[in-house]
Amino acid sequence: MDSELEYIMSLANDGKYDEARKAVEALDVSATHKATLNMQIWQMQHNAETAGYDPERIPKFPVISMILGFVLLISTGYLFKGSLQDFFFVIGLIMVGAIPAYYCIKEKRLIDNLTHKRDKEAQMYAEEEADINFSRPLPAPHIVVMGISAGVLFIIGILMTNLFNGTAKVLAASIFFLTGFVLMYLCCKKNRNHNAAVSFMLLCASTFLILVYSLFSLTTIDSDTFSRLVFLLPSSIILLFFPVLFRLIKRFQCTEAIEAECIDILVISGRYGRGSRRPHYHAVWKYSYNGTVYIHKDMASYKSPYYGEHIELLIDPRDPHNTYRKKAPITSVLYIASGLFIALYALEPLIDKLPH
Repeated sequence: MDSELEYIMSLANDGKYDEARKAVEALDVSATHKATLNMQIWQMQHNAETAGYDPERIPKFPVISMILGFVLLISTGYLFKGSLQDFFFVIGLIMVGAIPAYYCIKEKRLIDNLTHKRDKEAQMYAEEEADINFSRPLPAPHIVVMGISAGVLFIIGILMTNLFNGTAKVLAASIFFLTGFVLMYLCCKKNRNHNAAVSFMLLCASTFLILVYSLFSLTTIDSDTFSRLVFLLPSSIILLFFPVLFRLIKRFQCTEAIEAECIDILVISGRYGRGSRRPHYHAVWKYSYNGTVYIHKDMASYKSPYYGEHIELLIDPRDPHNTYRKKAPITSVLYIASGLFIALYALEPLIDKLPH
């Protein structure tokens, strides 16, 4: 066994990654051990490809500008008043949005003049021309600007909680959060990030119900219990049942069944040993549809797939990179926790009436 492992590592050291993967598949070991070896091979390949990249080329100024801009936006509501507050608020928006957007556009022009890494990775996985959904170039400038604008709206929504009280605070914050979620949904949709688009779609629906609740509460007297049950409770149900709703939407979108093969396993938590966090895995699937070969990196999962595994994968005929595999994002627990908090607030009047 040791000699076989040394042979596999020597192949990987020589840059013969495909041969090393085939040798791993031929080993008489558990599927978990094979997955671990494949992750080591991928890490060696990734390190070899990124070796020599100049970290000094990463512009530090826009990163610092964004961090300081966020700090300025948050502190402006506490430290300044009147016209001075408006002035620093505009400065914060420029630091958070305009400066990073300029550098993103500048970086995109540089990337567009280089060889696309997507094509190289597609050739690594398939001899024929393939459509690959990861290692994409920087999104178009308008998508970058929309994403940054959404982040700014989230910050404004947080600031609104300090400028208003009661239901007016909820109304102001929900308006900005809803607008931000809509922008993020459009960004993900345009960038073909289908799983994130579905997540933001559900967040939009939940936030819209909170917005309606706040409007109803401001315009109607003595109906707080009714509005909580009619609007806030459904909002919480959307989040509490986020995994179920996510699967239903994906199942509705993805109607074509095809056979896919796991050709690689990517780990996205690079730390191991003491103090390490639980690793996440991406399966890389290869499948064909309408004469085109697709290389698709699946969304993250705590469970490692098997190298060489064949499964039935559901895809969207309109975009074969939109896939469904009967699972929800690992971030679902955050939505469920938020839904539980909203549900407790919605049911508070009924809970208070219970005999103690």
